[in-house]
Amino acid sequence: MASTELFKVTCLTCQASLSVRNTALISQIVGCPKCNSMVEITPPAPKPAPAPTPVVATTAPALSESVFEEEFETPAAEPTAEVESPAEITSVLESGATSSTKFILWAAASFVVGATITGMFLVLRPGETSDIAVAAPQTVAPATTTPVTEIEPTKPEPEAAKTPDAADTPKKEAVSTKTAKEPSVEENPFDVEATDVDPPLTGEVKLPPQESISTEPAVTPTEAEQEPQKKLVIGIVDEPRVARKFDPLALDPEQLNLNAVSEAGQGDLPADAGEDQAEPGENEPQEEPLPVVVSTAVQLNPKQGGESGRRSAAVQLERSLPAVTVQDMPLLSFITFMGQLSGVPVSVTPEQLMMAGTTPGKPVSLNITETTLADALKSVLDPLHLEVVTDGPQIVIVRQDAAKVRSVNYPIDDLLGSDTTAQQFADWIQALVAPESWQKNGGDGKLTVSGDSLGIEQTQAVQYEVLFFLERIRLAKGLPLRSRYPKRLLSAKPYGVGIADRLNAPTTFTFSHDTPLAEVFHHWQGEAGLPIFVDWPALATVKIWPDSLVTCRVANEPWHQALDTVLEPLGLGWRAAPGGGIQITSLARLQTEPRLDIYPAGAWRGNADHATVIDDRVNKLTYVRAPASASR
Repeated sequence: MASTELFKVTCLTCQASLSVRNTALISQIVGCPKCNSMVEITPPAPKPAPAPTPVVATTAPALSESVFEEEFETPAAEPTAEVESPAEITSVLESGATSSTKFILWAAASFVVGATITGMFLVLRPGETSDIAVAAPQTVAPATTTPVTEIEPTKPEPEAAKTPDAADTPKKEAVSTKTAKEPSVEENPFDVEATDVDPPLTGEVKLPPQESISTEPAVTPTEAEQEPQKKLVIGIVDEPRVARKFDPLALDPEQLNLNAVSEAGQGDLPADAGEDQAEPGENEPQEEPLPVVVSTAVQLNPKQGGESGRRSAAVQLERSLPAVTVQDMPLLSFITFMGQLSGVPVSVTPEQLMMAGTTPGKPVSLNITETTLADALKSVLDPLHLEVVTDGPQIVIVRQDAAKVRSVNYPIDDLLGSDTTAQQFADWIQALVAPESWQKNGGDGKLTVSGDSLGIEQTQAVQYEVLFFLERIRLAKGLPLRSRYPKRLLSAKPYGVGIADRLNAPTTFTFSHDTPLAEVFHHWQGEAGLPIFVDWPALATVKIWPDSLVTCRVANEPWHQALDTVLEPLGLGWRAAPGGGIQITSLARLQTEPRLDIYPAGAWRGNADHATVIDDRVNKLTYVRAPASASR
């Protein structure tokens, strides 16, 4: 159902002319359908009525007022000239008007009546209702084109048959032969002129589906007064924007060489990838192909890094420090920290820590001012029976007085049996522990057998090796120790067994930019959860230093395999360390430097050609002195 225009208002923001078609909006503030600004609906001041014009009542066609009032809502039309009654017209004619006056009156009356009939006919045309605001919402049927031939207004119902809601119930009306426009979903209080509307958005304008159209009753004037604002909402569905096509491989924000992404370079592209490309012209310069870089697990930058190898360790130790404060830092981390401060390699072997009776995780603290690197190291190492020695660019931490000669008596009665004598055990020791240091083999060390005891005169370093060997045999047999050395620092199992589970765990790491090798080792120590001892003097033989720059990557490989993958191309290797750690050294040292270890009888499966292997039938153990490469 539609209603006629009441009056027009102007939006102060966008200057749009808005037609008001609903009396419920008078004195309300609503949103402008164009700019969404607030507009107050105020009717214009009434115009003074013009002088009455006499007309003849019989010239106007009769319209049923009852049908008009029941079929449409009577709009509050603008003030117009009222048509006088026939009695008033007769009185004017009888007042002595001339024929010319009568003609003018009849012409004016005919014009007014004709204009009125034409306006009513335009209002009653149902085919144009989509341009007129709906007075009351109604159930909207899908937009269709329904041709009909005539307009049939519904006859009025008797007053007694009307229900209380009869006035709000829309009546059926025929649709004209013109195509019926789809009605608006929401009540539209405005009719913005076409010249004030922005151009339509790109894409087809679609209304919401039929299910989303509201069929609630019309809002009464009382309800409208409670709503502070009404806005015209147009359901427009924008067509999705199509992104402009681009080649992702053409974008290289980090200036990377895309040919180096794969090992085969251009070989990974399809065979016909370049068939559609035009051949370069004769005068066009042809670019040289980029070199194909073969991807490897590790690469050493030979042009940068290695400055620490050109420094003097003795000079660096005398560098002054304003203050050094360390609180409960693990000993191995403290040694790494001092290497960073000094700018030269600082290393310690796990055997030196064992001889000092300490561990790599021993917490140390330091708080001194106005000191040197040498004094800072001495303050921490002295209580642990460790000291610093220098060798060119190297700082090495060793056991104090390791070269001091001592005489020690070792009882071995608990390790002997019917098939093993004290002399036989003495021969085993001279073959397994520092063989070159005994008088039997041309050294200075002495070994004397006295009953079930061995009297040994040797350097303190060799004495500790003999002690560790004998006490580990007792641990393997479950016998009590004969010395005061801490039991927790010894292992009854081979060195590699204690860390085997951790070395079999997978790991993934990537150093895509040049990274100092010392930082890579530090990362490994944190990720593997094992102390890592770096033999920097051995690494110097292959020109590897803490500040040597490398790139490396490993993806989901066991730790033992990942270490081989990265270290072997650099001429390095690793081995299990006493105390449950890893020692990184050179491949040459791994192949030539033997180490003593203890295995259950028959458990060793190494290469006996480069090893000393002794089977102890009494204690059911196998003693092996072999390089790490032979023990694998």
